[in-house]
Amino acid sequence: MLYYWLKIGYLFVFSKLFWSKVRLISDQTRTRRVSLLDCDGLKYMANSRYAYYMDFIRLEKMFRSNLYDNTIKKGMFPVLGSQKIIYRKPLKRWSTFRITLVLEGWDDK
Repeated sequence: MLYYWLKIGYLFVFSKLFWSKVRLISDQTRTRRVSLLDCDGLKYMANSRYAYYMDFIRLEKMFRSNLYDNTIKKGMFPVLGSQKIIYRKPLKRWSTFRITLVLEGWDDK
């Protein structure tokens, strides 16, 4: 859990100071590698780890776009309504995979 919060702090600081701004509606892709502790029974990546990696890319998109500044100033916080994960094949240890974040839409709530 400590790694999770350190990674979020890293994303926040680097997105505000060093990384360029991105548009909210643009797609964002990251390449990751399956580590030993991500695997279930030390063979394939567990289903719970997909949401873990999606959380990082979602927060990076929020910090790098204007969404974070506009919502925090108004006292609101963005909420994830749903997500769709497509499992194409099981991921083994040390294999690489890509995560693509696509914004499908939003409502006025």
